[in-house]
Amino acid sequence: MVDIVTIKGHHFVLITSMALHGDGCRLCHEAETEIENLAKELVCSKKGHCHANVSYRFQPYRRPILLQHFPLFRLNDDDCLRDDDFDYEDFTRNELYRPGWEALSEQSTQFLIEKFEPRAAFSGHTHRGCKRRWIKPVEFWEYTVNSFSWRNGDRPTFLLATISEQDVLVNVCHLPHESTVIYVYSATGIILLLCLSYSTCLKRCLQTFRVHLFRSYRER
Repeated sequence: MVDIVTIKGHHFVLITSMALHGDGCRLCHEAETEIENLAKELVCSKKGHCHANVSYRFQPYRRPILLQHFPLFRLNDDDCLRDDDFDYEDFTRNELYRPGWEALSEQSTQFLIEKFEPRAAFSGHTHRGCKRRWIKPVEFWEYTVNSFSWRNGDRPTFLLATISEQDVLVNVCHLPHESTVIYVYSATGIILLLCLSYSTCLKRCLQTFRVHLFRSYRER
């Protein structure tokens, strides 16, 4: 339900969002227990001393980065930063999210933030890009990546992150819009048809010219 991967000293916490509904199910209980245990390890690494029964695997200490499917709690995408990469004209952006369906519940969100104090959080699920600044209880940026598939919208993107000891820098990489690809295919098809028509017409003209030339030669 919960795992942590360390790459070059940077800790990434991978969380199964479905196990954070907080409804008392077995999977939810297991996930909460794993989160508590990981949080204890991170806290003792932060303090610089651990008890004998706690692992020392997170040295040097760095605040972890959350990776999960559901975004953290928000009412809708009106809370997102307005810019060209993470916002565009979409009349559904102010539709309310249902906790546990489109986003984590407020309780589960506070639980994760308080336990892990993340440097950044990455998510998906909504099929719309979002960049949101969290201030309390700790400061960090949350990024929701847009859908990679045209089936979910005309604006497929992916994120390219550069992570250092001081910063988490994120760039939005845009794939061609489906409409752009359709226009390119249509224009290419039209050009090919025009070229084919021109080639056919040219062949006929040349053939007619040869016939006339041959007849003129014979008449002489």
